[in-house]
Amino acid sequence: MKFIMLKNAMKVVLLWGAFANLFAWSISGQVVNHQGTPLEGVGIASFNYSGVNSKTDQEGYFAINEETLGIHKQGVPQKYNVNFSNGFLSIQNDRASGFKLSLIDGLGKILLEKNIDSKTAQINIQKFTHSKILILKLSNENFVVKNGTVQKVLLKEELQKPILLFSLDGYELTTYTMTQNIETNVQITMMPKTSDAPESSSSQEISQPSSSSYSEISITIPENIKPTTPLLPGNYSRTLNNRKYIIHVPNSYTGDVAVPMIMDYHPIGSTADAWASSKTYESVTEKDQVIIVYPDGETYPSGGMMNGGHAWNVGPCCSTGDDIAFSRSVIEAVKKEAYIDAKRIYAVGFSMGGGMSNYVACKMADVYAAVAPASFDLAKEIVDRGECNPVRPISVLNFRGTGDFVVNYNGGFSEAVSGRPLTFMGAVNNLKQWASYNGCTGEPENNTPEYGCQMYKNCNSNVNVGLCTDRLGGSCNGTGHEAGCTSIGWNFLKQFSL
Repeated sequence: MKFIMLKNAMKVVLLWGAFANLFAWSISGQVVNHQGTPLEGVGIASFNYSGVNSKTDQEGYFAINEETLGIHKQGVPQKYNVNFSNGFLSIQNDRASGFKLSLIDGLGKILLEKNIDSKTAQINIQKFTHSKILILKLSNENFVVKNGTVQKVLLKEELQKPILLFSLDGYELTTYTMTQNIETNVQITMMPKTSDAPESSSSQEISQPSSSSYSEISITIPENIKPTTPLLPGNYSRTLNNRKYIIHVPNSYTGDVAVPMIMDYHPIGSTADAWASSKTYESVTEKDQVIIVYPDGETYPSGGMMNGGHAWNVGPCCSTGDDIAFSRSVIEAVKKEAYIDAKRIYAVGFSMGGGMSNYVACKMADVYAAVAPASFDLAKEIVDRGECNPVRPISVLNFRGTGDFVVNYNGGFSEAVSGRPLTFMGAVNNLKQWASYNGCTGEPENNTPEYGCQMYKNCNSNVNVGLCTDRLGGSCNGTGHEAGCTSIGWNFLKQFSL
């Protein structure tokens, strides 16, 4: 009897391990130069995954494991919204009525199987709680119910493949896009630097605002319109002008009052689907009933350091789409489905998504009340050409890492997309530039709103302009290419309204 119990327990552990492995990716290999000599100290980061920050050893070898690094996962949004509470599984199918439901124990035994004719179902699983692990199959999607929690199991082909960046002084930046979830013995060859592109520089002349007065601009804020049929909690996939966006409706949303909205722009190489499953701001905004929208960037050209994918047009780089017009159209479309407070619409984003959320502060200050970008600056070209002209003062809080070499903390030249180079301002210069645009005076307060941040508070129209550099602890880890600290970000954003 003891042998049988032990054998069954081992099956459960192995089965759980197999499901857990579906979430992870890992890569190992060696970095060499064009002559085959191993390169020590090569920095490794990622364009589209937060938290990748590693170096090669003395022999040029490296190994990156998503699970051990605590990397921000990206996958695909689920078709089903599943919650487990008080012994009941509540299931909602967002896309169509009717689905097949199967409940399986950790040993593979089918405990329950039935066809559901509606969009929702509630299953009492209290009689199955003797099983430590339950696998819930909903049509072609799998979930694991364990210790009172529900976790989506992503298939390997659904995972966002990492785009890795290799950097070493004296060598050209080199990118590598993974094609499998587990890759070993990968050889990365770096070429000596031959580019005449300017080196990074921490000095930058700050442009002054245009002579036009903010007070001369009249902004008409649309009336809040309550939809006849409010959306239920869940994720909804929509298409506008052949581009996708995902609407996340939190469980707290009732549809009775106008609520804030956040537009969350994805990093380069990612998608609305992938970034929606990253859930960056969802937990910290749940209690405030915040609707979060994840839009798709347009595809950018293949070649150069990158091999095609989705990106944003932030001026000199990187797609050619009219993302300002698209953003405005998406916001208006969402207002027809959810009860949005037009005075409390905000923009955030990571990596190139951070670039887009900086850029929309220039172009959409009549719509966005405040922005909180992460790991990207305003393009210097936009500033130099005088193309950043907010129609009113706008609050901006940037998150940056001193060890970020994807978007160098001190700024510099970049050509991630071939033929569409841009120059980063640098984190401190970006802060000063936004302070200049907003008429801020004096010096920024240190450790405001929290440790590691600095904030200009004496600005036109009582806006704030800040920079948070490096975060330690909790969900705010890292000094590299990071997605920012969402708890600080949301506490900052929600202070401001149009």
